[in-house]
Amino acid sequence: MQQTSKLFIIFVFAILLLGCSEDYSFKEKKIIPEKGWSYHEKLAFFFEVSDTAELHNLFLEIEHVETFSTQNIYVNVQTGMKGAELKTNTISLELFSKLGLPIGTCKNELCKTLIPIQTSTFFDSVGTYVFEIEQNNRANPLLGIQAVSFLIQKKGRKNN
Repeated sequence: MQQTSKLFIIFVFAILLLGCSEDYSFKEKKIIPEKGWSYHEKLAFFFEVSDTAELHNLFLEIEHVETFSTQNIYVNVQTGMKGAELKTNTISLELFSKLGLPIGTCKNELCKTLIPIQTSTFFDSVGTYVFEIEQNNRANPLLGIQAVSFLIQKKGRKNN
């Protein structure tokens, strides 16, 4: 009987852990070379949209060394349908607080910072979309960034 209770507790704990994890409909990671992230290295993420009534949250996850030299990084982001003219924005991605503390979680001198890019957004048309990102800092190449991930989370449906 005691064996059954232990298995039941482990089963319940596993279900709770799975229920707390983020559910992303798209997640892709690009590794940055050790030599750094240079201006000409554009990271492109392609994803399919099949429902224009679905709302989404868009995130970037930046993996960087804990000793990264600046509070933030600037990036140029291009988005739109594959083959169409892309919209471009320059944004600042905050990696550290004003006190110099990492915003994300750090382990073994590597930090991961999840940054919301857009919330409750939708796509106008069904098809293949592209999300491109390039570093736009004074330093070229930009050292200390290990990887960049693009994530899409389903949020619900638009109210029409």
